[in-house]
Amino acid sequence: MGMGEVGEREERLLRACLEGREREARELLRAGADPNAAYPEGRSPGFAAASRGDERIIKALLEAGWKPGRQGPGGRTALHEAARRGAGAAARALLAGGAKVRGKDGGGNEAGHLACEAGSEAALEALLEAGWDPAREDGGAKALSKALRAGSEGCVRRLLEAGADPSSGGSLPMLHVAASEGFAAGVRILLEAGADPTVSGVFGAGALHVAAGLAGGGEGAAECVRRLLAAGARAASPDAAGNHPGHWACGRGSEEALRVLLEAGWDPDSEGAGFGRGGAAPGGLGGEERGRVASGAERRAARGRGRGGARPRRRGRSEGARAAAGSRRAGARGSGRGVLGEDAR
Repeated sequence: MGMGEVGEREERLLRACLEGREREARELLRAGADPNAAYPEGRSPGFAAASRGDERIIKALLEAGWKPGRQGPGGRTALHEAARRGAGAAARALLAGGAKVRGKDGGGNEAGHLACEAGSEAALEALLEAGWDPAREDGGAKALSKALRAGSEGCVRRLLEAGADPSSGGSLPMLHVAASEGFAAGVRILLEAGADPTVSGVFGAGALHVAAGLAGGGEGAAECVRRLLAAGARAASPDAAGNHPGHWACGRGSEEALRVLLEAGWDPDSEGAGFGRGGAAPGGLGGEERGRVASGAERRAARGRGRGGARPRRRGRSEGARAAAGSRRAGARGSGRGVLGEDAR
């Protein structure tokens, strides 16, 4: 059945699909409505049904001879749209009806990438079962990156099982992506799969720098820092400018992450070049705040050594001047919540 004119029946069919009226859609199809008609602006009954995740209407359209490969808005096919909406059952119906698993939309994404972006395990599983290979072009970096940014443990695990490389990503390793989101579970899964906690990425920074440099920090950042340190990342590792993760934490006001680094033995008197050319980063920790966090960490360390241990040395503001000078200039590169900016993939 080729693409015909859009008449009254076709317009009614489109409205029925948009509104999820399966019985009316079937009646119109039996009455001769063409599911492959050349609807303007890429609209089509099948695309509308996929947007709703309505596998019943999709099956009705396929039974009536609908061809699901036509591109609609954004260069997306109905399969792209179902994956983007996280509609696993609709994706299965489309694949069973002949939809191509490897076609790309206008942004260069395959349906699997959009399923990962949506954090949809159901849609991803349907595509993997149909033969989609997430590692075919880039080792799985694009799919993993989207799943990590979506915070989907299930999608990350399934991609790794399907052959995605936990160390993929080039200058933007997957550990850095997870750390930039404060996604501690993602960091843990990647480490368990063999990702290297010491590898450097953009700015010569490790994932530990990235986690420590999350704006405002919080428990997610702190847990990422804990897991990376436990896996072998070094608290005193320098980036390309000579800054340690602790300097990144100070520059971005990440108090919880800074506390973890101090308890791991990081010396706040260490030199750091800073990221910018003057001015403290918005939300950065001032000298008094850094001193308070450092003093608290030292008190906890002293309690752990017991009464007979040496008393901790209290740091005054002048004593930490070198670290304060570096971190006062420290500011994140990029914008937003993380330090890596938006996903370039």
